[in-house]
Amino acid sequence: EEQAHGTHVRVVTKPGSAKEGVDFVGLRTNVEFSPFETNKTVKVQLMPRRKSEVDKKSSEFTVCMWQLSDEGNMVGEEQAVTVSIIHTSGDAEAPDDEQPEKEVTWGGQLREALSVNAGGDLQDASISDCIMHFVSIAWKVMAATTPPASYYGGYACFWWALCLIGVTTAVIGDLASIFGCLCGLKDEVTSITIVGLGTSLPDTFASMLSIKADTTADNAIGNVTGSNSVNVFLGLGIPWTIAAVYWATVGTVPPEWHALYAPMEEGGQGGVKESIYNTWKDKGAFMYPANNLGFCLVLYCILTLVAFVILFLRRRFLGAEFGGARVMNRVSAVAMISLWFIFVLVYSLQVYGYFENPFTF
Repeated sequence: EEQAHGTHVRVVTKPGSAKEGVDFVGLRTNVEFSPFETNKTVKVQLMPRRKSEVDKKSSEFTVCMWQLSDEGNMVGEEQAVTVSIIHTSGDAEAPDDEQPEKEVTWGGQLREALSVNAGGDLQDASISDCIMHFVSIAWKVMAATTPPASYYGGYACFWWALCLIGVTTAVIGDLASIFGCLCGLKDEVTSITIVGLGTSLPDTFASMLSIKADTTADNAIGNVTGSNSVNVFLGLGIPWTIAAVYWATVGTVPPEWHALYAPMEEGGQGGVKESIYNTWKDKGAFMYPANNLGFCLVLYCILTLVAFVILFLRRRFLGAEFGGARVMNRVSAVAMISLWFIFVLVYSLQVYGYFENPFTF
């Protein structure tokens, strides 16, 4: 585990079916990690084998690692990696990573979706694997309908996945509204909690995978900002554009529009201010009152600025937006999660009338 001042890791090989001095050269060394360095290459020399000695059986040995304290004592638990030695010659079997990939088909995807442990050995499946399989089988089958990426250059997979995301988002939104109604939550609170979590957790896992796969934080942070850009520019822009075209071409204003926006004195629901209704009552318009939106956006922008300040301070003093020593990782994680709780708490208090909205126009 990495420390702010650097650390040393002890690396030792231990024989298994592969014997030291016969199949490989033993290794016992200390590897030094500089501050914020996350990987090192350790080479273990293999012993040459004659062609007559090569067979299809593999042999294994173990590489053990543990962190050293400044005094040279063991810190934490020992970690071990098993290494398989496969000598190939003639018709000897190649390693698994050199085998040609199996073609992914619709039928194969469906079989994996209907199988516990993704089609693996059922005996290796745990109780939690079985529970999660039956809980998520409907979603797995729906995802299995996606065309394999090899079809039509991946375009079929891309567009069908977008359709499924839209359907899933609509279902989550409706279920969240029903749940919020049953619990007595207002729609504004439901949207920033249940709906927000349900639609943003996939982005969270995508960012986590990006952090693990890349050497920089660019893709992880770009995924978050890109997702919000799509939500704002397309999620709001496309419906508004369609509504603007509709109301620009509609001939007569439907009675439902008057029932929704007309003042209560005239038999309507009073959806907008009377002055706004009088302006548009003859030709109609797409209107969606902002209500608490101004306060929500200002609060969001302030907390987002705080989040970027945290990232800037990490880059300035720690050298990276993510990673580092365990203490700073946990402090940063608590700070970021606290920003979300502050957002939910303050906005909910305003929605329920504990203080006035200062941005009402």
